[in-house]
Amino acid sequence: MRDSDTRTSPPPLTPASPADTTLSSWFLEKEEKTRGNGAAGTAPPRSLSLIILNHDLPPVTPALFARAGRARVVAADGGANRLYEAAPGWAPHLSPADARAAFAPAVIVGDLDSLSPAVASFYAGAGVPVLDCSADQDSTDLEKAVTYVRKKEGGGGGDGGVLIVAAGALGGRLDHSLAALNALFSGCCGRDGGGAAASAAAACDLVLLGDGNLARALPAAGTVAIEPAPGVEGPACGLVALGGVVAGVRTAGLAWELSDASPPLAWGGLQSTSNAVVGVGQGGRPRVVVEVGAGGGGGGRLLWVSECR
Repeated sequence: MRDSDTRTSPPPLTPASPADTTLSSWFLEKEEKTRGNGAAGTAPPRSLSLIILNHDLPPVTPALFARAGRARVVAADGGANRLYEAAPGWAPHLSPADARAAFAPAVIVGDLDSLSPAVASFYAGAGVPVLDCSADQDSTDLEKAVTYVRKKEGGGGGDGGVLIVAAGALGGRLDHSLAALNALFSGCCGRDGGGAAASAAAACDLVLLGDGNLARALPAAGTVAIEPAPGVEGPACGLVALGGVVAGVRTAGLAWELSDASPPLAWGGLQSTSNAVVGVGQGGRPRVVVEVGAGGGGGGRLLWVSECR
């Protein structure tokens, strides 16, 4: 039986509880409202890299392009086609050619099986390099693009590292969406070097956007605070265990909380879907605190998913 002595039992979580890691969706907010990379909102915004994928791009994409800056925009194979098609609508005051040049990526990366010849020709004329990675057929175009960004930025991950947002990562073909979710936990996100701490930080620094959804990996263990962008993200959300059992999950700030009495989260078992953010942190901002692995892990990792408008 669990010891009920408050001196030995873990303290209850609250929406204001301290966290080992803070994951903020500052990149979705208007520039003047940006709080930085998380904790306390005092730090300047982190560097942002944008990956464009080959699916419908969310309406926030041009704002993300502007925030990242062209030098940090990577088109993943057929994502260049999507960028080419969307750009005239993002800058209707310009001619289609000028709009496409204004929203040209820094580079096109992938196995190039989806890149349109006409699009490739246009971007070549605009001085955009194309990296042919077709020799590697064991990774997806998203993983190739993430690997490119991490090498360009010098590895890293964690506080002060670059945050990577992949637009068009969710929706469309189910196998593509599942592959994008898998990329959150794959070697391209840090598992192939740097140790467990670096791997966890790197995984948390990739965000998937698409079809009205946002997804990001949570650290393998510890306490994480999640700060959705007010008015843009949530309140609908979920915590989904992938790759194994995740035991000892406790939350604060959700409509339906997880506690010590909750069963472990697991694929084929309990999942916290159709939940909602109700917690409030500093300045009235939405905030959820999740404690992971307090009861012993089972090899799984938690995925945070939320609606994104």
